Amino acid sequence: MLFIRDRVEELCQKLDLHDPVATGQYLDKYSLEDFARSQGGGEAAVQTVTIWTRVMLGKIDSEIPKIT
Repeated sequence: MLFIRDRVEELCQKLDLHDPVATGQYLDKYSLEDFARSQGGGEAAVQTVTIWTRVMLGKIDSEIPKIT
């Protein structure tokens, strides 16, 4: 679970604030839950990510559309 947190932080630091679309466009295909699973997150990590999403955005992960 800590790996997922650290990976999210690492990717956030790599985004260019002046052009986040170009530097993070590949991430748009993932929900935060999908991202956690793709990084090898287990059920505890996915549940934690679900809480993050609800706290930060006030929505459950499935309510947030993915950009394809």
